[in-house]
Amino acid sequence: MGNERRKKQIEIDGLPVPWLAYVHLVKKRVFYHNPDTNQSLWELPPKAKKKCKADAHELEEKMLKILSSEESDG
Repeated sequence: MGNERRKKQIEIDGLPVPWLAYVHLVKKRVFYHNPDTNQSLWELPPKAKKKCKADAHELEEKMLKILSSEESDG
């Protein structure tokens, strides 16, 4: 499975630029990536915690929706 098939980008309100959020399709977890620094984190970046409007329940709902659509696609 290539890198692109192991992750799916999701939108998270309030996540500061340049951070991006992804669902890791194998580990079934949300992670955050900064393409400017090439840093990836399993937890919200420290500076993003105050600005990010998403809560754990919202992230879980987005992740489950993505995972179920990936399973449907095969």
